[in-house]
Amino acid sequence: MKRFLPLLFLSIALAAGQSEPRVLSAADRERLARALTPFKGQKVTIGHPGTDAEAAQLADQLDEILHRAGWVQPGPMVTGVGAARGDTVGIDLTVAERTRASDALWNGLLAAGLDVIAHINPAVVREGAISVFVHARR
Repeated sequence: MKRFLPLLFLSIALAAGQSEPRVLSAADRERLARALTPFKGQKVTIGHPGTDAEAAQLADQLDEILHRAGWVQPGPMVTGVGAARGDTVGIDLTVAERTRASDALWNGLLAAGLDVIAHINPAVVREGAISVFVHARR
């Protein structure tokens, strides 16, 4: 029987230094792609506010990494959704249920020094899918 945890299933991890653009190094990109490749075929949706070039750049980097790992984005990158959420900084990772793939993505983003908060919310994300939203920095 599948069990759903409360909406917030992982704690906030804050990276130091908010003044520089969030950019993944070549080593981080390679390490993340390697860690995610075992989950080839994983469905993922990536989004950003659409009005923030820095968030869009990071979302594009993540899109490239996930594509290299064989993850599938069923449609175009989502822009604008969640842009009004002023309470969130960093990356929102939302799933219907916690899986090995979502844990691998979570751990990889944290290892790269990114701010990540993760949620289980089956009302927002279909079972088996992962939603990644890169917020603008304040």
